[in-house]
Amino acid sequence: MKVGGNILWLFCAILTYNTVSGQNLAKNAVRFPNIGTLLNGLPFVRPNVGVIGDPYFNLNWGHGKIQLENYDVPTDEYWVRYNIQLDELEVKSSFGIRAMSCRMVTSMSFTDSLGTMTTKFVSGKNYHVDNVPLKGLLELLADGPLQLVRRYYIFEKAPDYNPALNSGSQDVTLIKKYDLFIAKEGALSEVKSKKKLMPHFGEKASEMESFIKARALSVSSPADLTEIITHYNSLVGN
Repeated sequence: MKVGGNILWLFCAILTYNTVSGQNLAKNAVRFPNIGTLLNGLPFVRPNVGVIGDPYFNLNWGHGKIQLENYDVPTDEYWVRYNIQLDELEVKSSFGIRAMSCRMVTSMSFTDSLGTMTTKFVSGKNYHVDNVPLKGLLELLADGPLQLVRRYYIFEKAPDYNPALNSGSQDVTLIKKYDLFIAKEGALSEVKSKKKLMPHFGEKASEMESFIKARALSVSSPADLTEIITHYNSLVGN
């Protein structure tokens, strides 16, 4: 969903002056005070609505090698950015910056601009929750008999400005969030607790319990969970 344009705050102040000549009033006396005087001359300005945050996996451009649907080999490397909110890849080409729907992508490797980290993405349409395919790209954290994938999404926090108190924010805030899933043969199960994770290990559950305890690993940590799934895959063979 695209974030709309600016919200226009419309306000008006009506100032009425009555000056009279009479027995009980001085000549040209002001019956109603000037509102500017009450504000000590300070301008009353409401800031324009804006957007805080961004919808990208990485705001900086990185090197992307893209595997497109119905093609046997990946593309050459291009400068790309992944727009999570619009489910698009922005690609720098000789024709300028172009947007590509992620529906056309089966996988992508993304290397940051410093060349220090490479992230692997796979198409969500090859995975399903309750037989419903996912949209967008999933980050592949661990591969093997069990896969660990991370699905990013953008949460839009609405403005909470209170005009009566002149407090809060008039900005829409974009917050990047994610869910972690265990994948087996395309079926996804969200990882919410260790209790729900352990049945995925089958006869290796006891051994995995000891591994997790010995290293004080947490299933709420993507790095720890990646280590857990990678270790399990090493036990059962890739």
